[in-house]
Amino acid sequence: MAGIIGGGSDGLLKSMDANRYATKKTIAQGMLDIALLTANASQLKYILQVGEKHEFYTLMLTLEIVKEFAGVNSIIFLVFFFEFVIKSRKLGKAECVLLGKH
Repeated sequence: MAGIIGGGSDGLLKSMDANRYATKKTIAQGMLDIALLTANASQLKYILQVGEKHEFYTLMLTLEIVKEFAGVNSIIFLVFFFEFVIKSRKLGKAECVLLGKH
């Protein structure tokens, strides 16, 4: 997206930095993955507490385990992806602090 800068009639457009946008987007996706993993763990806990008296116990337990496995794989992929990005390009100071690299 572009934002309009200045009060002049020509309306200068400022282009968005693609690298910064991609980094923020990847970090946001990682946070959403962690939130989803936490919600899935909560649902799994509920299913295990209710036990086999629940009508769809086996189906729900199977689906929750598959979701947990997929969520963990997604987080592992993001960690390796960040490591690849860090090694493949030089990061700015803010990115290094954010990602815990010195």
